[in-house]
This record gives sequence, structure tokens and C-alpha cells, in this order.
Amino acid sequence: MAFNPFTYIPADICAEMDLPDFQAIQDCSSYPQEKSEVSGLFIVPDGVSISATFFNLISYWRGLVDNSDPTKVHYLSGIGSFLPAEKTIVSLAGGRVEENRERRQRFSFNVLNMDSDHILFARQLQRNKKDFRFVLYTVGGRLIGNRFGFRPIFVDADIQFASGPDSREFLTLIIDTEVLELPI
Repeated sequence: MAFNPFTYIPADICAEMDLPDFQAIQDCSSYPQEKSEVSGLFIVPDGVSISATFFNLISYWRGLVDNSDPTKVHYLSGIGSFLPAEKTIVSLAGGRVEENRERRQRFSFNVLNMDSDHILFARQLQRNKKDFRFVLYTVGGRLIGNRFGFRPIFVDADIQFASGPDSREFLTLIIDTEVLELPI
């Protein structure tokens, strides 16, 4: 007999959850607070594999980057954020239980030092180029992603030309991805 997913509760919803060990004192100045602003974007072309063993080492990533070879990992520096955009919630067991499913995250990134190759990449994103994965790097030194990277589901780019004698052109990248849980 096949189960109807809308009339029963999946086993993992009712499974026991082990809570992590939280620090006893959480309101002191010595409690670690990492800076969250995204300062770097690693662009991983399809076909490039990333080591699961060394993924969390920034020195490993620096060894992979070659911005002059289109088949290698590329790196962009800038100022950005990676914020929740929406999440899918499904109702299970006849409405008795709700469960989170996919979470959409939006990566918004301003590239301030821009040249003609940045503009070329922006044009590719404007034409919906999605044959890459990406991993983010924060000011606090955290890599966000996993060895597979995030797969974009929506991409766009805006090349900004502002007014005023001191204005500078810059590039804004917008990339959405979906995850079940944030891989950090």
C-alpha cells in the first residue's frame, strides 16, 4: 500500500533532535562575533571539482583561483549580502504539521573596481548564464557554501552609472539560489 504524503507524518519529523552545546556565558565581550558582510565571490565553472577535505581552508581556495583561465575558479571582490528571500512551507498530515522545504537566498554584490571583463560577465548574467556554481567569503573569514557550491536559479546584473562629479561606475550582481539548509 502506498502512503499519501499529505495524510501521514514522515518519520524524520518526529525523530529526536540532539541540541548542540551552547556556551554558558553568551553576553560577554569575549563571546565570538564574526563579521557577516560578504567581501568575496568564488565563481566555480561547471566541471571543476572541489576537495571535500580542504574546502574550509581559504588557502586552498587561493590556490584554485586563476582569473585569466576560463576553466578555473575565478574570484571577485566587492561588498555584498546573502539574505533570505523566501521559503516554501508545506502542510503535512492533514494540516497537523508544517515543514520548511526549500529556502531561497539572494546574493547581492557590488563590484566597485570594474573593468571590461567585469562588464562582459555582467552581460552574460543579463542573458541568464547559469553554468557555474558559487561560494561566498565574508569579512569575518567564513566560507559560505560547500564543496559543491551554490547553483544559481536566478541571475541578473546592473551596471551603475550614477550622476555627480565624484560618482564612479560599479556593477551590482544579483544571484538567487535555493537550499534546504544553509551550508556553513
